[in-house]
Order: sequence, then C-alpha cells, then structure tokens
Amino acid sequence: MNDLNTILIEGRLVRDPEFKEIQERGTFVTRFSIATARFYYDKNKNWVQDTSFFQVEVWGQAAIVCDQILKKGRTVRIVGRIKQTRWKDREERNRERICIVAEHIEFKPEKRSDSAPVEQPTRMDSAMTERMREDARRSEDENLTASEEPISEDNTLTTEEEPLAEEGQEETQVDFE
Repeated sequence: MNDLNTILIEGRLVRDPEFKEIQERGTFVTRFSIATARFYYDKNKNWVQDTSFFQVEVWGQAAIVCDQILKKGRTVRIVGRIKQTRWKDREERNRERICIVAEHIEFKPEKRSDSAPVEQPTRMDSAMTERMREDARRSEDENLTASEEPISEDNTLTTEEEPLAEEGQEETQVDFE
C-alpha cells in the first residue's frame, strides 16, 4: 500500500516552462518553477514575506497543454506528489533533486493591468481538445494512462501518470542543463 504523498500548492511561474519530448518513454514533460509567498508578523510586529521556490514536472498530454498556456508570472494551483531523484555526478558525488509531479493543475486568470480587461481563464478550443483525445486514445493503446478530458469546464487539467520504470530497470534521469 502506498504511503500518503500529496501536495496542494499555488504560486506564480518564475520563468517560462521548459518542454521536452522523452522519446525513450514515448511521452512529454514540461518543467517549471513556481514561487509561493507567505506573509506574517515577526515578534517585533514587522510585516515579513517568506518566499519559497518549487520545481514542478508535468507529464504526458498535460505537458503539451502547460507548455502552450503557461508563461512567466501566471498563477497555477497544483495538486501532485513529491518526487525525489538521486544520482551520482561525474565526480561520483551523491546528488539529489526534489520536485513536485503535478497530477491536477488549475490555470488562474492572468493579473489585470490598470487599462486591460481581466483575462478569462484559458480554455482549449475544440480542435485541440479533439487532438488530445486522439492522442490519449493512442496512449491508452500503448498501456499509458491519459485523461479523456484534459481541461474541464472549470478550467482545470488532470495529467496522465508518469510511466514508472519496470522492476529491475533504472529510472531515466532527464536534465535540462
């Protein structure tokens, strides 16, 4: 039985997302960083802002959608899980990376400027939705799970699960450096 590993986080993209096709796995990944801010008063009654930064991965068809919709500064709400990856670098030093693997994403409306109208939440056009449904059906035929309706009417996106390495196989590490 799996232990509980769930996170709900909301923040703004620090930079534009990075998209990559993982040909060995036959899937896609989009990576981005978000910043979250926490405000509080310290013991001297000074207003303090504490900002944290988190790496996020989105897999499958949802990665394509995130790459097309998300831009630096956009607010997203993510439900996902924490993933830790360990490896040895070229100098044989132990390295690790902790990130959030998004399983559900809500795209928040972009902030309004003084003169610009408020942007409505982004929705995909019907042609794109149909293409994603076709891709999802193909993925299901290849034993990959995918969401039939990537973006729902409430402007949310549910991702397909990241393919897991089979027993005895090492997990492929993908770096954007």
